[in-house]
Amino acid sequence: MTKRDKPAMSEEEFEKAIKELAQKEFATGKRDDAAYRKLCMQHGETVSPDRKTIYESSMRKTGGKMNAACMFWDNNGNKTLSYNPESRNWKAISTEEEFARARVFTSIYNDELARLKKEYGENAKGTIS
Repeated sequence: MTKRDKPAMSEEEFEKAIKELAQKEFATGKRDDAAYRKLCMQHGETVSPDRKTIYESSMRKTGGKMNAACMFWDNNGNKTLSYNPESRNWKAISTEEEFARARVFTSIYNDELARLKKEYGENAKGTIS
């Protein structure tokens, strides 16, 4: 995850999209993990650090060389990215702002599911058209 120049949608559009995803999943009774992840990442990008720029800046400073295991920090001293040469895996390390944003996403999603369960009952899950 890295910061985007322009958010995928407005806050109102995000809230509507999150609720619609919860409604779709309640109606079908099936979790759409790919859609959930994509929407959650788009929602989080509004507060994500610019990891691409952080990486590129670090590579310029070191002449393109990395230590055996690398950590990348933003200008505020937050760890934002790591690389494990043994597994060859990159990992975005979430900032406090990203965690807070994810909690907002989850809250909207879970509140909508709770509303639907209260309105239609738990047994209605997967049976609504």
